[in-house]
Amino acid sequence: MTSLENNEPNCSELALLSPEQATNLIVEKAKKLVDELIQQRGHAKPPFLSSEYAKILGVTKITQQKLGKISGLLLKFPNHYIIKLNENHNLARQNFSCAHELGHILFTELKLGNYTQSIEYRTFDPSARNKLRSDARERLCDAAAIELIMPEAKFGEYLSKLDVSISSITQLANTFGVSVQATAKRFSEISMNPCMVYFWKFNTINKGIYYGWSSGPGNINQRQALFMPINKNVATPSTLHDAYLHDDCFKSTRTFKRGNIIKRFQTVSKGFGTGDSRYVLSLVILDDDYCEKLPCTSGDTLHEGS
Repeated sequence: MTSLENNEPNCSELALLSPEQATNLIVEKAKKLVDELIQQRGHAKPPFLSSEYAKILGVTKITQQKLGKISGLLLKFPNHYIIKLNENHNLARQNFSCAHELGHILFTELKLGNYTQSIEYRTFDPSARNKLRSDARERLCDAAAIELIMPEAKFGEYLSKLDVSISSITQLANTFGVSVQATAKRFSEISMNPCMVYFWKFNTINKGIYYGWSSGPGNINQRQALFMPINKNVATPSTLHDAYLHDDCFKSTRTFKRGNIIKRFQTVSKGFGTGDSRYVLSLVILDDDYCEKLPCTSGDTLHEGS
C-alpha cells in the first residue's frame, strides 16, 4: 500500500499520548509522504494535490458526487480505498477534503484509534463521549491534511518571501491551490513574524458580525489564537461590516484579551466569498513595532475606521 517506514509507538504507548504528541506523530507521517511524493515527482513545486498522494496510499478511485452536507467519504476495501468528494464544492475545498480523507488512512496506519479511545472524559453521556473522541480524530486528520497540501518546509519558503498581509495570504492560497481560510490558518501558525487571524460571519437575525474561529502561532496543537477579541458580536456600523459589504481592506483598532492581559491591536479586515458563504478575515501582527502600523501591500485598498 505504501513504502513509508513503520517506526511508530506500540498500542500501549499510543494510549498514553498527549494531544500534542498525537498531532506530531501524524504530521511526521504526513511529512514522510510529502518527501516520497517529491522524490517521485522530481520537484517540490506547489500545488501539492491530494490526488497525487492518493496513488501512493492505495486509493484507486476519486469521484465527485452529490453528498449533501458531507465534504468527503473514505470507503475501505480489502486491498484498496475509494474517496468520494462533494461535487458542489470548489476545487480548493475538494483538495482539502480529499487530503483529510487521506489523513484517515494515516490515522489507521498509525493505530491512533488507541489514542482517541483513551481520551479522558467527565461525562456519563455515551454520545458526548463519542463526540469527544470523534472530534479528536477529525482534528488529527485535519493536521495531516494541512501538512500534505501545504507542507511546512515549502510553505514556509514561499511565505518568507512575502510580507505579512492579507494580500500575501491570498497569493499563497492561489499558489498552493488551497482555500483562503485554510491558508490563513497555516500562515498564522508558521509565520516568522507572529500574527493572528480571525474569522467572522454575518448574523442574518440581528445584522451583526460574530466571531467564528481564530488561529495563531503554534495553533496546530491549539484551538484558538493567543489573544481573543473581547467583543465577539459586533453591532453595525463597524469596519467589519464595511469589510463584509466591500472587497477592500479596512483598518481598525480592536481590543483583545489573553488571561488577565488586555491589549489593543491594529487590525486589517477583508471580506471573501459571496452570498451565504460570505465571510470576513481579520489579520493582527503581534510584534509591538508592527502593531503601530500594520502594512498592506500595493494590491490592497486600505480604509481607516474604528
